[in-house]
Amino acid sequence: MIGAIGTAILDRRWFATGRNVCQAGDQADAFWMILNGTALLSIGEEPGARVIKSAGSLYGDIECLLDIPYEGTLTVTSPEGLEAARLSPAKLKENISGAPKMVQAWVQLNALRVLKSGRQFHADAQALNECHSLIDGLEEMLDELLAEEPKN
Repeated sequence: MIGAIGTAILDRRWFATGRNVCQAGDQADAFWMILNGTALLSIGEEPGARVIKSAGSLYGDIECLLDIPYEGTLTVTSPEGLEAARLSPAKLKENISGAPKMVQAWVQLNALRVLKSGRQFHADAQALNECHSLIDGLEEMLDELLAEEPKN
């Protein structure tokens, strides 16, 4: 698939350190393949929902296939910046449209599965953070109660 994508690349882009390649919530306007450099993919506020992407990493394919906004923000972290190949959703779909209908359906199904898994992970991380907050609150309350008890 990379060979087919390589011939359909619309352009290459260069991004400076600290710059966002794409922003969570923005409509997916590209499928990105990192050629050189590194970037941090952040989904939500949880520390566990961060992944380092490097040369060969892909991002935005699921969003482009499903016509949804970007799930995460991709921020350049390498000091030398980042070089990425950009493929539009239309070009991605054009390349897939040549495949048999069963393969097209399989690609869509797998895109939905990946999206569902990511959202479940994010939801689980949120629930875990809520539990930690509740535990912290209970520990503070216990500490206050213990401090108020008369000492013998």
